Order: sequence, then C-alpha cells, then structure tokens
Amino acid sequence: MKKFKLFAMASMLVFGGALVSCGPEDNIVKEAASKITFNVKRMTDVQYQLAGTWIVKVDNEPYTVNVDWAGKPAERFTFERSEDGSTVYANVNLPDLKAGESDIPCTLTATVTYKNAKATREFSSTLVAVEKINAMTVAEAKAANIDDELNVRGVTANAHSDGNGFFLVDKTGAIYVYDKAGAHKGNLTYGTEVIVKGKRAVNNKTINGTTVPVVQMTYESFTVVSSTVKDVPVDAATDLTIADVLAWGKDPTSDTFVNHAGDFFHVRGKLATYGSYTPPTYEAMDENGKYLSFYANTYNNESEGYVEELSSLIGKTCDFYLAVLDINTSSSGNTTWRVVPVKVVSVE
Repeated sequence: MKKFKLFAMASMLVFGGALVSCGPEDNIVKEAASKITFNVKRMTDVQYQLAGTWIVKVDNEPYTVNVDWAGKPAERFTFERSEDGSTVYANVNLPDLKAGESDIPCTLTATVTYKNAKATREFSSTLVAVEKINAMTVAEAKAANIDDELNVRGVTANAHSDGNGFFLVDKTGAIYVYDKAGAHKGNLTYGTEVIVKGKRAVNNKTINGTTVPVVQMTYESFTVVSSTVKDVPVDAATDLTIADVLAWGKDPTSDTFVNHAGDFFHVRGKLATYGSYTPPTYEAMDENGKYLSFYANTYNNESEGYVEELSSLIGKTCDFYLAVLDINTSSSGNTTWRVVPVKVVSVE
C-alpha cells in the first residue's frame, strides 16, 4: 500500500494564527485557516499529502487561497508542490531507531495567503522513531548475488501491459522488476519514486541451445518515497545509434556475442508506426530508414497505452531512452533483443 495520506479535510477548529488587520482579505484567510487540519499526533510515514490551495466561502462568495507549509525541526522536513499547485507533499525524515534515535516533537505550520493577507495555523505532532530501510542503487542491485535480499530505490517506469513487471530506474541504470502476481498494478504508477523490496533474480533464456542470463529482481512490496510524479532519470543511458543496436549479435554461441540484457541506452530518431495492429506497434527510425521496434503495449500508463501517450509524437524526432528486457526467439525462429521505452521526449 502507498505510504502517503491525505489530511486536508474541512473541519471547524479554533484558529491559532495571527492577523495583521481586519480587512476583507484578512477575514478570508482567517476563515480558510480555521478549516485546515492536520490530525496526526504520531507521524510514522515518510510522506504526507497536505492542502496546497483551499476554497473558502465568506459572505457566500467563494475564494481560492494559497497554502504553504513549514516544519520544525526544519531538517526533518522538505515540501514539494504538485504541478497544479493544489497539493503539497511533506517528505518526512523520521528518527532512525537503529541509530539509537528516539521520538522527536515537531510542528507543522500552514500559512494561508490571499492577496496581501496572511494567516497561520500550527499543528503539533511527534516524529516516531522507526527502523529505516537502507536502500541501494540499481547498479548495486544488479551486482548482487542471486537470491540476495534487496531494497532498491528508484523511479518506476512500466514495461508492458500483458506482462507482470516494470522497470525501476535511477542515475545508475535500470532494472526489470518481475512481479509474478501483478500485485503492483493499480497501486504503482509511472514516475513514482519508491523503495522496492525483493530478491536478486535471473531469467535464463535458451537461444540456439545456449543459456543467456537476464538480470532482474523479483517484487515483494514497495514503499513510496515521493508520490510527486518524478522525471525518470536517464543519466546512465548510453548514447548509441539505431544502427549500433541493430548490429548487436544475436547468436550466443558466437565468440563475439555480448549479453545486452539489462542495458539502458539512448537513441535519436523519428517515431513511426507500422502494421495495422491495435494498439499500434511503434518504432524509432533513423535518417537511413533503419528502424528499431519497441516490445511493449504501453509506455507510461497501463490504462491509456501507446495511443494516448505517443500519438502526438508520430513523425517527430525524439530522444528514446530504452531498456533491454531480454533476448527472445519468436515462433517464426527470429531472434531479437526486446527493448522497452522508459522515456520518450520530442526534440522538435
């Protein structure tokens, strides 16, 4: 389950802020502040969802006010505002029980603003000491031994709707998270920063009688670090051309064979479609007409799929950030490296 909670319920409470004057704007912020609540007396989660704006009625007229938040001790809190401004996410640095830290009294302050008027309201709580999760990077997870227990921090990117997994991406690379039961679906969306718990695993593919190990991890559960939609990091993507990728060897019995499973790379080309499939099959095409097909039915949203996400980019030159899912031989006998789009950005 996600670890954030919503605490922006309307409630008539005693106003604890300070006003400078008693003009109409002051009445508006006073009324708005009186209705903002935060009722958590013991904070045990790493993120809380707070009101970023508020609609209040004064003399039967609706007014939208802005709400900013601060926390004490200041080093225990950071705040992020959603893109539309309606929500503020309070990220909480809880005391570390393993390090001998104890519970810490804290205060959250909401500052309501309308034009030049301001009012504040304070809420007292306690930061509860917990056993913190020591998370590793994607690169560290890839280097772990098979069956090692993992807690990996990264940003999620969906792989394909008819599969049972997703990619976890950070500044060190991308790793496929295999979720046999599909338990993450409906609970985990593209761009969510999480810590995924699981085990280091491998999916052995047999090509021409030779085993090709595919790096991955299994899924057990996740903890949300931030529910603000994050830009998927692409720092670790290797710059290649489409021709480079098409030249990869596909016969593991060859002395020159390189196992590209788990690679994360970037190519530039035009987004195109081919065939009459529904949803369409997409490909990146270079200036020489060479194309690289995607193995996936969705880009970053399982319910919307490629048509919703990529249709506006067809024919445009894009940067494609792609992760290699595995190598596979089709029923027709063709062996291909199957790649999945992690991020696609128009450069036009």
